[in-house]
Amino acid sequence: MSRQLVACLLNVSEGRKLNVVEKIAEAALKSVNTTTTPPTDWLINATVLNIFQDYDYHRSVITIVSSQDKIGACVEAGCRAAYELIDLSKHEGVHPRLGAVDLVPLHPISENMSLQSLGHTAAGE
Repeated sequence: MSRQLVACLLNVSEGRKLNVVEKIAEAALKSVNTTTTPPTDWLINATVLNIFQDYDYHRSVITIVSSQDKIGACVEAGCRAAYELIDLSKHEGVHPRLGAVDLVPLHPISENMSLQSLGHTAAGE
């Protein structure tokens, strides 16, 4: 059985502090292994293919790839980290923003993945 791979281009409202963007990317990569006691071991569930930063827009795009069954947890972890780490009270950029995370598009990588199946993944089903 082949793995169904998905890419997420996570758009975050931080384009000037690389250390913050890297922490968000790292959070998206890791999840807690709940099969151990205590549940402290980390599992790597994704890979980051690219981090694009735009100083003027004050935005970064983190390209995360994971299997279809793991991408939701990876993206959620990245979004939670962004929410905790990004201070929007002093945010200024030439591109409008909605929040710490503005856009979470998912793209199928595997040839045999349907957009309908990916839609269910995006909806958390």
